[in-house]
Amino acid sequence: VQALEPLVAAGLVVRSWDEPSGPVRLAHPLQQAAVYRAIGPERRRELHMAAAPIVDLDSAWAHRVAACTHRDPALAEELEAEAARKAAAGYLDRAATLMLWAANLDEAREHRERCLLTAASYANHLLNPSGLAAARALRPAVESCAPCALRTVLLSCYSYLDNDYLQAVRLGERAVAEAEADADPHVMAAARFRLALSDLVTNNPARARELLARTLDDHAVRAADTAVSRWLLAMGALFAEGPRGVRAFPWMTGLPDDPGNVPLPDTMLLVSRGYTRLALGELHAAQGDFETVLHPVRAMGSPPLGRLHAQLSLGLCLYMLGDWDRAASYADQALVEGEIDGFNVHHAPAHTWTVFIAAGRGDWQSAHSHLATLRQRPVMPIHGDLPPLAEAAVAQARGDHTAMLDALRPAYRTAAADAGHPARAWPDLMFWPMWTEALIATGNLGEAESALTRLRTQTGMIPCLEPITTWCTGQLAEAHGDLDTALAAYHQQLDRSPGPDDPPLHRARLEHAAGQLHLLRMDHDRARRLIGQARNRCHRLGAHAFAAGR
Repeated sequence: VQALEPLVAAGLVVRSWDEPSGPVRLAHPLQQAAVYRAIGPERRRELHMAAAPIVDLDSAWAHRVAACTHRDPALAEELEAEAARKAAAGYLDRAATLMLWAANLDEAREHRERCLLTAASYANHLLNPSGLAAARALRPAVESCAPCALRTVLLSCYSYLDNDYLQAVRLGERAVAEAEADADPHVMAAARFRLALSDLVTNNPARARELLARTLDDHAVRAADTAVSRWLLAMGALFAEGPRGVRAFPWMTGLPDDPGNVPLPDTMLLVSRGYTRLALGELHAAQGDFETVLHPVRAMGSPPLGRLHAQLSLGLCLYMLGDWDRAASYADQALVEGEIDGFNVHHAPAHTWTVFIAAGRGDWQSAHSHLATLRQRPVMPIHGDLPPLAEAAVAQARGDHTAMLDALRPAYRTAAADAGHPARAWPDLMFWPMWTEALIATGNLGEAESALTRLRTQTGMIPCLEPITTWCTGQLAEAHGDLDTALAAYHQQLDRSPGPDDPPLHRARLEHAAGQLHLLRMDHDRARRLIGQARNRCHRLGAHAFAAGR
């Protein structure tokens, strides 16, 4: 105690608890590193050997490895076994570290490479608690390994991280063939999963569903593989069959209604349920699911990918519900955390929703800045409709409907091809109302009739679109000169209370359109009341670009 007191007083060491005889530690990592480097190699090894038996089991591995002065195949075998246990429990980042240590303790090249490739597969797993950033550092070592099925799986992963999704598909197909020839269940599951992921982002949900179903039928797969496969299967079903198809999965129907009661291991399924609710326009229910994923207690034990998808989707929910400040905040969080964790999926949605908010507020500098960033980076094919939507949002807020129509045409080709599909999340919440509006405003009334028919079909599945569908109905009637029909349509919606999920911006546009017609009819009291309500609603949102009635 006497020897330590001057060190404690100087702030070089701190006690772990208040008792004078309690353990102490060096106060700063730089001090720790300096002291460690000052110790000679032999003395350092002796200290590691002495520390191994007195620390907890998980900490002991590092001391045992550091105490090694030569190759130790027996210790490497123990590390492999511990890594497998950690991976099975979901600690994939720790499992990767243990496997890298094991790779350095065996002289046999085949064993070293197997450990290295297994470590890289843990690091590249979408549910890795540390994200994918660490996986990139292992790429040169993976590429130098001898060809095998697991190496091909990892090359597909790296093509995906490079935004080369077609190459990821080609390598994924090769990996599946090689893994099936080797009959290794873990590599086979990894190969099918990676190909399914690449299929999903390149708009091939049917094959993705088949591959994921086969993976889930294999009882040899790890818990983390089961969790991420169920999540991706729900994503594939959402785009192939619509949200009601997702709800039919038994693991989805078994989720408690209260998102707070969903078990922590099922957090990714909570993200999936939020997606289905969002796609159906059940915005408050979706908000509840996503906010639960992001609750600090749950978020600490959730994979970064789950938090990232929850942030992106919550941003869209809040934008639709009129809480634009929080929506912008979640989009910003997704941009920062997605980059830190090494993902690609956040880029297009986060910038797109930010453009919608900035354009609606008339913040043209921010809108164009995010739009420029969106144009500069490759976009996943599954997100191919988002850049056109962002371009159109700026044109819409400026009242330039010709530019709005031109921006949406690339997205229309995809939307028209998907005309027989059920509701999907962002295309149907955003595209069809904007497309119909642009056609009406530019005088393409024949096409507008067809678009409005499709929009009404969507509204049958997504009730929160009813106000904007009614607005489009009235706008088309006005374009035909039938002001009585337009006014009747507006009031059919306005004379009843708003639904809980009705977007405030849609309601404001409806009020303003009705107010303008009353103004034409010299009904100044009703016109003043409706236009005033619309402007107040826009001001509460901060929707300054729409306050004039756009």
